[in-house]
Amino acid sequence: MRLWLRVTLIMCLVAVVPVVLTGALALQASHRTERVRTEEAVTTEAIGMATLAAAWIDTQDKVAETWTSAYDRDEVVRAGVPGMLGHMQAIYRAIDGAYLVVWLDDTVAEVPPPVHLGPGQAQGSGEFADRRRVGADELAWGLARFAPGGPEGWTLLDGPGGEPLIRLVLRSNGYHLGVLLDAAPLLRHVRSSGADAWALHDPAGATLHSGEPSLEAALGLGPAAGQRGVQRWWHDEQTALATVSLDEPAWYLTVARVHEAAAASGLILTETLAVVVLALGVVMLLGVALRLEITRPVQALMRDVGLVAEGDYGRKLEWARLDELGDLARAFDDLSESLAEHEQENLAQAEEIRAFNRDLQDMVEERTRELKEAQAELVQAGQFAAIAEVSAGLAHELNNPLASILGYLQLIRSGAEPSPAILEILETEAQRCRTVLAAMARFGEGRVDATGFERVPLDEVLHEQVARHRPTFERRGVSVTWVRPPQGCVVKSDRMLLDRLLLSALEALRAGLGAGSSLRIELASSDGAAQVSFACSVPLGQGSAGDDWQAAGSQVWLSRRLADLLGGSLTEKDGAGTTWVLELPEG
Repeated sequence: MRLWLRVTLIMCLVAVVPVVLTGALALQASHRTERVRTEEAVTTEAIGMATLAAAWIDTQDKVAETWTSAYDRDEVVRAGVPGMLGHMQAIYRAIDGAYLVVWLDDTVAEVPPPVHLGPGQAQGSGEFADRRRVGADELAWGLARFAPGGPEGWTLLDGPGGEPLIRLVLRSNGYHLGVLLDAAPLLRHVRSSGADAWALHDPAGATLHSGEPSLEAALGLGPAAGQRGVQRWWHDEQTALATVSLDEPAWYLTVARVHEAAAASGLILTETLAVVVLALGVVMLLGVALRLEITRPVQALMRDVGLVAEGDYGRKLEWARLDELGDLARAFDDLSESLAEHEQENLAQAEEIRAFNRDLQDMVEERTRELKEAQAELVQAGQFAAIAEVSAGLAHELNNPLASILGYLQLIRSGAEPSPAILEILETEAQRCRTVLAAMARFGEGRVDATGFERVPLDEVLHEQVARHRPTFERRGVSVTWVRPPQGCVVKSDRMLLDRLLLSALEALRAGLGAGSSLRIELASSDGAAQVSFACSVPLGQGSAGDDWQAAGSQVWLSRRLADLLGGSLTEKDGAGTTWVLELPEG
């Protein structure tokens, strides 16, 4: 991620986080404030509404008590129907909003006809102008509300049309006086407040009447039975409730108010988002300015650094800035100039080194040529020495038959008669000389004709050579173990060259082994070839035997040369200089 983008994101966080935190704290403070204010308001409204309702009920109760105390109920009953009817008419006129007044006995039958505003009665602007007419059905319904055994005192009922009515029952000597009042004036007092919802409850907590059906579930919670006074609680996070108990009747008035924290929170949230958007816009503009102020100069610097890295030394920015980028540009100019100077010095030194290398290469080539010539002379000398050694061995082989021939010739010359046996010996020895000379010629020419090979018992030849060289090994402190196969092994080879091969190999191994080591020689056959294994207990040329092993290089070369001429090979088996294997074709 680019530097200017990272800095822009950091500035966004620095700008946005405080705004978001401030908005969250403001939302919490607004919520708490609105909650407290709503709780106080609903309490005040509940108390005010309960006070108005209690005052209205108290007024009606006093009016009823005045008429009932002015006329003794027992005397009214004794006066009969005329007395009861006059008493009911007086109460109907005296109580504002009276709906129906009736005297009933225990059988729920009216003694005189009930006093009410019937359908045939005039209703104008007089004292009953606000009274409602009572039809036959409604009259029967009103009388049924005064069933015997009903509660005495005040009761809130639902009228036949859904309008609320208040029942007041006064009992006396088997009779009871019933008054149905229109509850509309009472409810008008309750509705005059600013509450969002209200309800009246009976002492058991059941809802008598509710002013807001949508909140009826919350209002129907009601107060705890038997608890009087003012109670406050929350139905949920939005609705605050307050309940005030009335003394007479024993009702409860519950008022609900929904606090406006959501609206205030929405306003705060809107303003917070607007501030966040504005802050992000300002930060983005600052990020663009930062990119123009920092990123472009850095990109130009990177471009020149790349050119310098490619070898264009001496480039300069020459910025006139006085800030940190200007310091960086001046440092780059100094570095580029220094690199250009070092480049010139390096070129001059490189030219001197190349000239010195040319001279050194000429000297190395001259010394190499001299070493190759010396090496060739050494190789040739070693080859000559090996050839001379082979020739000396062959000459020794030639001297034996020549000595025999000369002896017999001197015997004949002294006057002895040559017998057939002497002549046969002379012929055999001459043939042997001829064979030795042919072998010398073949070795000197570096060619061997395999058609002239004879069957040679390799086990016998190897046994003779081991027996001949065992004393020389033992004098060097080297033990030799010869494992001869139970069956003989025959190879097609030249007998004299084979003798020289085994002789050179054993002399080379003797030179490479020191005191305390051992040599195991084993002969075996595999895939039509005879294999002679020379296993040493230690690598050849270790310790004091190092110089002798180096000097025996001509013997190793001679052994490999003779093996090649005989159609075989002499190789190092394990690469550690401990085991050598001679392979020859079987005959």
